Amino acid sequence: LPLTKISVDISSSYFAVNILNNDANIKTVANLLGHSGLKHTEKYSRAVDNLKSEAINSLPELKL
Repeated sequence: LPLTKISVDISSSYFAVNILNNDANIKTVANLLGHSGLKHTEKYSRAVDNLKSEAINSLPELKL
């Protein structure tokens, strides 16, 4: 793949994950990325879900 194609893909992925991680609406993100539907945008929301799970799982166990 040409470097410009990779750069565009990486920057749109980075943008999507970061804006979704800040609670943006998935439909809005799809529109901003020029996606005609949510199918392509859903992959970014799964990445955000994984980031949130990892953050929660990294917390130390509370001993009550």
